[in-house]
Amino acid sequence: MTDILKPKQGMLSSRKQFLKDFIGPGKVIAEVGVFRGVHAASMMGTNPNSLFLIDRWRAFREEEVGGEKQVQKVSTKGMLNAMCEAIMACKPNQNIAKIIRMDSLEAAELFPDYFFDFVYIDGGHKYEFVKTDLEAWYPKVKRGGWFGGHDLCSQLEGVMRAVSEFLQQTGLHLDYTTADKFPSFYLRKPA
Repeated sequence: MTDILKPKQGMLSSRKQFLKDFIGPGKVIAEVGVFRGVHAASMMGTNPNSLFLIDRWRAFREEEVGGEKQVQKVSTKGMLNAMCEAIMACKPNQNIAKIIRMDSLEAAELFPDYFFDFVYIDGGHKYEFVKTDLEAWYPKVKRGGWFGGHDLCSQLEGVMRAVSEFLQQTGLHLDYTTADKFPSFYLRKPA
C-alpha cells in the first residue's frame, strides 16, 4: 500500500505551500474534518470567496476509531472546545467562513456536483470513513479543481488503503507533501 508514495509521483513541500502555489483568491473551498481549525486558518489566507468548514465536532465512539493509533480520543467537551477554536481561527473573515456542524456524508448532499474549486478531506481516518468521504466529495469538485486530504502515511492504514483504491479507480495523478509530519495528498480533477 505504501507504494502509492513513489518518487515518480509529484511532490510538494507542505500544505501551506500548496495553498500558496495552487489555490488563488476568490475560490470556493471546503474542509471536511476541521477539528481546531488550524488548516482552515491557512485556507482563509488564500482569500477565498467562501470557505465551508464541515465537521460534526462530536467525540468518536471506540468502534469508529477502530484501533487507529494516531486518532485522538477527545471527549465531547473537548470536541466543543475544538469547534470554538475553529470558529475563532476564522473569525476575522466570518462572512466568508461558513460552519456546517454535521456528518460529512449528510453535508455532501447539501451541495451540487462541480460546486467547489478545492475540497480537503481530514475527517474520520478509518478505511470506511475515508473511502466514503472520497466517493461523496470528489463529485463536488469542479472540473480542473483540486481534491485533497490529510494523513497519507503508513501509520494510518485506512487512509493509505482508501486513497490507493481511489487512485486505481480514477487513474488520477497523485501529488503529496514531503515536509509535513503527516503528509497531505492532492489530486487535480481533469478539466
